[in-house]
Amino acid sequence: MARSRNLLGPYELHPDTTIITARDRPDAPLQRAGHADLVETQDGDTYIVYLCGRPLKNRGRCTLGRETAIQKMQWRGGWLYTEGEPGLPQLTTPAPKLKEHSFPPAQERDDFDSPALGIDFQWLRTPYPENIFSLTARPGYLRLYGRESIGSLFTQALVARRQQSHCYGAETCMDFEPAHFQQAAGLVCYYGGKQISLPARHP
Repeated sequence: MARSRNLLGPYELHPDTTIITARDRPDAPLQRAGHADLVETQDGDTYIVYLCGRPLKNRGRCTLGRETAIQKMQWRGGWLYTEGEPGLPQLTTPAPKLKEHSFPPAQERDDFDSPALGIDFQWLRTPYPENIFSLTARPGYLRLYGRESIGSLFTQALVARRQQSHCYGAETCMDFEPAHFQQAAGLVCYYGGKQISLPARHP
């Protein structure tokens, strides 16, 4: 963090240089902290919202991907500081004194009976998702159109949702009629460019 009275400088660096980081703290429960935004509440409290990862203790992998964290901050001498241990991402933070806003619980099951894909699902970036899947070609089903293999960097036939818990179960019903031994379909767990295929089970 740096500050100046003039857009073109000169700039003065923050006394700690970095506002929040776990770079030198491999024991911290939150790692990879960064890409932050500041939020000021109606009561004048300041919070920082940032991306982070929660690594598994025994393996160091962040299987939940980049998550969003929030932490209360304070201004001292015109500089921004974390509350608690200086500069360290915290697992908990004091809540603002605001009226509670409840959100609907996350959807755990989808029968694909809507013409629009649920907000929890995503696919590889493309302006033409209709070339990857359809919810209207066969109502009540998510139809995937075969493309390249799961390891392809270009045109996968993949619709996914993020893992939201370190321990979870997943299952699906599938209608698949391969015409060649190289055709495959099913569930897959994907992490950092590596995938684990889950075998399809027939009733």
